[in-house]
Amino acid sequence: MDTNITAKKEAGFKKFIRKLLFKREFALIALIILFSLALGINYDTFLTVGNLKATAIGMASDTILAIGMCMLLITGDIDLSVGSTFALAGAIAGTTLVAGWPVILCVLAAISVGLLVGLINGFVIEKLKVNFFIATLGMQGIARGVTVILAEGGIAFLPQGFTWIGQKTFLGYQLPVWIMLFLILVFGVLLAKHRYFRQLYYIGGNVKAATLSGINVTKVKFALYILMGGLAAFSGILSTARFGSAISTAGTGSELRVIAASVIGGCSLSGGEGTVLGIFLGTVFMSLISSALVVTNVSVYWHSIVTGLVLVCAVAFDTFIKNKRVSFSN
Repeated sequence: MDTNITAKKEAGFKKFIRKLLFKREFALIALIILFSLALGINYDTFLTVGNLKATAIGMASDTILAIGMCMLLITGDIDLSVGSTFALAGAIAGTTLVAGWPVILCVLAAISVGLLVGLINGFVIEKLKVNFFIATLGMQGIARGVTVILAEGGIAFLPQGFTWIGQKTFLGYQLPVWIMLFLILVFGVLLAKHRYFRQLYYIGGNVKAATLSGINVTKVKFALYILMGGLAAFSGILSTARFGSAISTAGTGSELRVIAASVIGGCSLSGGEGTVLGIFLGTVFMSLISSALVVTNVSVYWHSIVTGLVLVCAVAFDTFIKNKRVSFSN
């Protein structure tokens, strides 16, 4: 009798652990709450309305980038040029605004450049068959170089007709926060429900099987790189409008933060996994870490080190989870 009770308890515990392993979002929410409470208890300024608003606006740009990165990671690819595309779009917007172009044309020009970067990435990777890591790393250098040429000394004092996009507030929060939430909702629903976006999981799970089932893998990935370029450009425009200036160093390190947030949120580097809710929670966690470093007066030079450590730990944890899933399924 005791043996049966013990066996049932073990089976129940095993089932509970399996649920946790497959629902990383729950664990992330708990971690975010505990982390916030711990810092709030030790530092009075951490849980203030002002700091929470600053954290929300600070994570808006990275979250928009992470949405595109999430979809690429689900298919098993990565785009390392997002930070440079982000900065290039801001430089294009700033340059054209200073030249006297209408605001709408400046925004369209900046987004078009982002789409073009994505188009080139897709062509090089899917048509020329260059490894995505090498192709996007090369594009990272090219886009950053063009940005430095356009905005070497910075482009400041941009017109209010443009900056309101990033500075106007609604219910106490700046517009980029609301735009971020809107995009999370839209792409969250699309990725979870729309047949076209559900294909990404099949591609990431087994690209050969996806091809044999009739999915045009090349066409889908091509479209994803273009979408990623457009999202990076849009995020760069919002950031430029928020600060009222375009600088050549904008978006530096974004790739590292976004990939770390995506992996923490449940995306696997081997593809086939990830949700928009997960990457949003991952971005929240990364933003809380950044905010904690500021509140605790840690030197800015340590921020990249901490981000790198978080990424390595996230990948190691992802590998651990995968191994545990295999063992629990047996």
